Amino acid sequence: MAAWLTRFSLSSFAVALFLMLLNLTSAADRLDSLDFNGVMVVDGSVMLSFFDPVLESNYWLSQNEGFRGLSVLDYAKDKQVVTLALDGKVRGVPLKRPTITPLRISGDLVEDELQAKVREELAFGMLVSRQIRLERKRESEKKERDRQARQIKMDGAARASQQR
Repeated sequence: MAAWLTRFSLSSFAVALFLMLLNLTSAADRLDSLDFNGVMVVDGSVMLSFFDPVLESNYWLSQNEGFRGLSVLDYAKDKQVVTLALDGKVRGVPLKRPTITPLRISGDLVEDELQAKVREELAFGMLVSRQIRLERKRESEKKERDRQARQIKMDGAARASQQR
């Protein structure tokens, strides 16, 4: 029981210390230290990537969404600047690296991949089907040769018995 209380007390202390350090950093300092890392558009929703060195964490937010006191007020796509608010302070934060690579996440990609997979499976199925047909043809031809060989033996045996 004492060990549990000690662990609980230590974790509570750690949380309290973290919150104190967080409060020591002013909202303006925290806004100035934020990195705006990237933009991703998924199904029409704009997602913005941030790194917060005070909290030592990365997160994605959309417009009009908040996280740990930080709110995204606006995103100016043409200027690549996001307007953020924290504890009544407002700042425009520019995109850290203004290179945006289009991310193709759409129904077209899934459809293209699905069609390619279907084509691949159909081609494989046709190949297997052709192999099966060839095997059956070879078996049929072998059976026919064996039948003809037996017939020749029977005919030869019949002639030999007639000659006796």
